[in-house]
Amino acid sequence: MATSDERSLSQAMEANQALRLELIQEFVAAGIPADDINNSKFSSSPQFGLFGRNPNSFEVSARMEIQVSSEEHLQLLAAAADEHDEVEFETTAFEHSEKNSFEDQVREMALQDVKAQKAYYESSLGLELKAINFFYGGIRQMSRAMPRAAMAQEMGMEMEMDANGGRASTSLSLTASAVAPTFDEVEYQTNINVVFEIVNEN
Repeated sequence: MATSDERSLSQAMEANQALRLELIQEFVAAGIPADDINNSKFSSSPQFGLFGRNPNSFEVSARMEIQVSSEEHLQLLAAAADEHDEVEFETTAFEHSEKNSFEDQVREMALQDVKAQKAYYESSLGLELKAINFFYGGIRQMSRAMPRAAMAQEMGMEMEMDANGGRASTSLSLTASAVAPTFDEVEYQTNINVVFEIVNEN
């Protein structure tokens, strides 16, 4: 947050703009892409004395949102707040920069596990199975506070056949975790249910 206080509103706006331009130049020179620096909120308010009806000055505040991908750049933002009294470091929000890639990997792991279980039952029971339906439970990010033992309990495979041996169903709940190469650990879980039909019984 960049805040400027001047005698008039126009002076406060000009001072605030100059401050933000100075910060942007510093950030870009340090390697932060200009497209990752955005102004997200702007406000102004008159400042009154104890007994005056007219404002003594005007305060202008502008919030800047800056995306960084390294701890070095994060420290640069903190240093800017230390060096400028008008700048306040407010909050941080972490995002997984490779989220789509990791989700694809988790889905692939789940599907490979389903295929392995299908091959196992076909070999062990002398069956030929054909997938006839598919239910995808989506991918959700797991809380780091969730105990790993609790996550392990969600993993499992179930196989059911009716009395006539006409249909078998396989249900897989797979928990997969991955470590993001940035600031924090990211854990994902996906749930895939595949229904198989027995097409040939030896």
